[in-house]
Amino acid sequence: MPVLRVLMAGAIALFALVATLFAAMLVFVTGLAALIVQAVRGKRPPVARARPGARPSAVRPEGAIDVVATQVPEDR
Repeated sequence: MPVLRVLMAGAIALFALVATLFAAMLVFVTGLAALIVQAVRGKRPPVARARPGARPSAVRPEGAIDVVATQVPEDR
């Protein structure tokens, strides 16, 4: 009986090792494929960015929100 337990534990450990190696190879191949695709496509053109001192345009009056505040009593 102890021999059977050792064999089962060894089989489970071997399966876990093979599964881990398979997952590692899958990650490696996926990364390598992504690297190759990125190299084939080349660099993308730079994204147009606003100049550092640029400010957003002023808000038009029709776009403003009116806020009305009311006094709240302090005693509770």
